[in-house]
Amino acid sequence: MADEHSTSTGVTVCHECGRCERCGRKPKLGCACICTNQPKCRRCGAWIRVGQPHECRMDRAFDLRAEFEKRVRRDNETGCWLWTGRMAYFGYGVCPLGGRGRRRLAHRVSYELFIGPITDGLSVLHKCDVTACVNPDHLFLGTQGDNMRDCRDKGRMVMPDRKGEHNGRAKLTPDNVREIRKLTESMTNVAISKRFNVNRTTIDQIVNGNHWTEI
Repeated sequence: MADEHSTSTGVTVCHECGRCERCGRKPKLGCACICTNQPKCRRCGAWIRVGQPHECRMDRAFDLRAEFEKRVRRDNETGCWLWTGRMAYFGYGVCPLGGRGRRRLAHRVSYELFIGPITDGLSVLHKCDVTACVNPDHLFLGTQGDNMRDCRDKGRMVMPDRKGEHNGRAKLTPDNVREIRKLTESMTNVAISKRFNVNRTTIDQIVNGNHWTEI
């Protein structure tokens, strides 16, 4: 835990970063933090400036369409409406809905704003395959199964090769497999498994043609 010290006004400041633990600001050395006499609104969490009227954000009229539009950049070349606001970790935009902490995926908001309600259980899919796009003309409804089929049909569902030596847990190489098949003429599967330090079942599967079939 970082060392802390208190200013003459009782506000605690971290010795390592020099920031006020109450508001996160970095006051000047030897000076009290500006938040000392600056209360916080209990409803919206905003700092209230001393001597100035405070308009709580919870009471402000929220225009979803306007908030949506100001976070969109239109790409004339592709026709995509690219989201410039907050992004989720998986590449989709996140749109505020008004109120403290209320948000929703931007492409779903776009569909409801410009097209209509989203039926329960359906996903909003992209025709353009650009996750940051919120152009309603590029969106359509579908099930999760439709989403997976669309992904497969467009070649975006590429399964990596995990067979044989491409398997990260593989202990054998193609040369080992060829040698094992030759050794079965003179050695038991148990002896072969000990020689190559693998399970006997692995040897059985190779001999029976169930594993390493491409060799």
